[in-house]
Amino acid sequence: MAKRIELKDLRNVGRLGRTHGINGGVVLQWHSPFFFDSVDLSDSPFLFLLIDGLPVPFRVTEMEERADGKTVVVFAQLQDVPQPVSLQGLEVYAHVDIVDEELVVEGLCGTYDALVGLTLRSEEGTIVGVICGVEEYSTNVVMDVEREDGTAVLIPLAEDLVVSLPSEELPELVMRIPEGLL
Repeated sequence: MAKRIELKDLRNVGRLGRTHGINGGVVLQWHSPFFFDSVDLSDSPFLFLLIDGLPVPFRVTEMEERADGKTVVVFAQLQDVPQPVSLQGLEVYAHVDIVDEELVVEGLCGTYDALVGLTLRSEEGTIVGVICGVEEYSTNVVMDVEREDGTAVLIPLAEDLVVSLPSEELPELVMRIPEGLL
């Protein structure tokens, strides 16, 4: 018996836009920090659409990156449908096993504006503060975090410290905070 896929096993990577073409294509708008190359469908060609609160698997037969940063996805279930059902606005999820977290973190580190305003939480669950800015010093990248008491602290932003990335539902960056920084 196959294991049931639950939302905790998935990452919210984007939202569907309008239909595209006549072969079942739909425009996928990526949620930051996810992007075309951060999802590898070669071993498991499925994305999940959130329908009535449940993740429903859709088999991807084609995925093409467009110049405007969006992606056209063709789902097998829609290829032979004369008038595709509107999926516009549905949230798109990918299984954690096919998301290249390292690429996502690299992409996140390259777009520091995406971090500003997010809550930073320790892996133990404690709120560290709100990320006010990100600075690059020679080879180090650090986040300026304002604590609840109004003080500021600098936290290094490194791949090996990131525990989980922000998502649409939970706009928080969860990190392993080195001892002694707080």
